[in-house]
Amino acid sequence: MSINAPVITGLSGVYGSTWADRWDINGAFTWDATGQTIGDTEIWIRRVFVDADFSKWGTVGFAARAFTVAHLCAASPDPIHYQVKLRFNNYSDPAGPFSAIIDVELNDPDVLGVIKETGVGLANANSYASVDDGDAYHAGHLYPTAWTSATTEKKKAALVMATRLIDVEYHFSGVRAVTTQSLQWPRENCPDPDAGDLLSKTVVPKAVVHATCELARELIIADRTAAPPGEGLSYQNVGGTQTGYNKADTRPVIPAVVQALLAKFGVLIRAKSGSVKLVRV
Repeated sequence: MSINAPVITGLSGVYGSTWADRWDINGAFTWDATGQTIGDTEIWIRRVFVDADFSKWGTVGFAARAFTVAHLCAASPDPIHYQVKLRFNNYSDPAGPFSAIIDVELNDPDVLGVIKETGVGLANANSYASVDDGDAYHAGHLYPTAWTSATTEKKKAALVMATRLIDVEYHFSGVRAVTTQSLQWPRENCPDPDAGDLLSKTVVPKAVVHATCELARELIIADRTAAPPGEGLSYQNVGGTQTGYNKADTRPVIPAVVQALLAKFGVLIRAKSGSVKLVRV
């Protein structure tokens, strides 16, 4: 019986996902297994301009429809081009035909690459959300303009800064799930108030992802960490105008919406922080 060729339906390069400073290639495929009961899908790769021919990198099991080619190469100032093809082998008949060859380009990660924490407890993660997460979140937001009009690089910087602020401003319940992880999440022994149980130690709650996206947009609008006007002053006289500063009326670093999203999982380390609202008298 003839063996059908797999069809690659997705292929992408991911930097720093399973190993710091290394590239992975993640792929998905479909395959008509009619008449087949056992076998593996072989993954063949070739580095363009370097390798003369393809070599078999490895295999995935009969039921698998996704694969990862891990720890390929370190960052390079020039794009690194790979080609990938698949075929099925049941180890009794001759191996099936190869899929179409698919190209993937691994571009040098920028200075501020967003490495999203997915629940694994990465040692090099720097954000709870990706740019795609931010785009999806703001697609349902009534006031998305500051985010949607920002460049991709600005969005990345805002997400990384938002994550830093959330981690430093909040004390979350439980403990870090992995001692070597770079961020506060994922966490172990953190109660899930909606389920009456503990949160899984292999997830970052959706509310934390949404809080990161919300704070990122607020940071694009204004620097919420800047020293407040009139810092250290109660009043200031300029010409014939006296300006008073109300120290009790402050704008917090963490906005109210973000605080609400995170309230189920922890508490602010400090209740008041940020710039002072200007009151003219």
